Amino acid sequence: MAADRDRDARRAAGQVAAAALALVLFLAGCSHSEDDQDVAKPTTSTTIGTTIPLGPPPKTCGPTVTAEVERMAAGTRVVSVQNVAVMLPASGPGVSGCLFRLAKGPKDDPVGQDVTVLVQPQAQSYFDQMVASQPGFERLPSLGDEAFVVGEKGPGGRTWIIGRRGSKIVEVRSTNSRILDRKALVALATDALGQ
Repeated sequence: MAADRDRDARRAAGQVAAAALALVLFLAGCSHSEDDQDVAKPTTSTTIGTTIPLGPPPKTCGPTVTAEVERMAAGTRVVSVQNVAVMLPASGPGVSGCLFRLAKGPKDDPVGQDVTVLVQPQAQSYFDQMVASQPGFERLPSLGDEAFVVGEKGPGGRTWIIGRRGSKIVEVRSTNSRILDRKALVALATDALGQ
């Protein structure tokens, strides 16, 4: 019985940490400016007064690589990629988290967008908790076994996609849709989920 209580307590603590992480990641994407003048330099992400250290730039983000992101929209360039996997509740083989800072247009007056791709191979309970915590989620057909999306309308609107295939979870979050629209973000989620 004591072992069950300990296990339940650890599970509850993990769920609280996962919910807090989801909120931080979603809000982190909202705290950046829209130009890429300062995009290549940051090594931390600041959200609601909290500074989170980001890891070294990864070579890949699961199956999603920089060239694939740039191909999603003509003229898009990835200004930087930051490893945000350190912020995920899961760790180990197959876990990845990448923040792509995108720019499009002239270098002196670009349009910017931050896109985060998160992959967790064994995270069914995380998926269930995230879906339960977002009453605004709409079902997203044709992505994995189950997928949802929540977003704001218009080019300035944020988007959050979460999908699963078995217990593998993929999230794609965007600060706006000025470069990659919802269709392109779904394509990124599809690639990362391995369909």
